Amino acid sequence: MKPTSDIKTNAEPAGFSLVEILVALGLFGIIAGSVALFASDSFRASRNAQMKLRASSVIQEITNAVLLLKDELGFHIHANTF
Repeated sequence: MKPTSDIKTNAEPAGFSLVEILVALGLFGIIAGSVALFASDSFRASRNAQMKLRASSVIQEITNAVLLLKDELGFHIHANTF
């Protein structure tokens, strides 16, 4: 049997220290922030592209309607004149 003086009484507890947890949270925050920034830019670019496509479609429909109306009224106009 070993003497009691050889037994470790201040053994390190199992688990993470406060510094390790804070470092992990800091890294997680940096990674989550960069992912959120990338996603925000991506959604903004997608929304802008969708609005441009919609505007282009509306302009094309208006152009076609004006040309059709002018043809019905008897005006001779080319598509590139206005």
